[in-house]
Amino acid sequence: MIKPKKYRAKSLHHPAYVEGVYYCYPETTYCFEEDYKTHPIENIHVIINHSMTDWGLPNELKVFRIDPETLEKIE
Repeated sequence: MIKPKKYRAKSLHHPAYVEGVYYCYPETTYCFEEDYKTHPIENIHVIINHSMTDWGLPNELKVFRIDPETLEKIE
């Protein structure tokens, strides 16, 4: 199994820092190229992590929207 790089950043929804895997994706996709010029797309920045629920049950995947200005790599 590949060990992913870990990051931490401040959550947008509560005052705590969250740790996990960093991912950035576009909010939407347009059909026509000119739409990108007239309506720029926001990038969504998230930290993804998982937590154990109970023995034998699937782990819970959590996705937190973050402030990208606070993003830092954990060594």
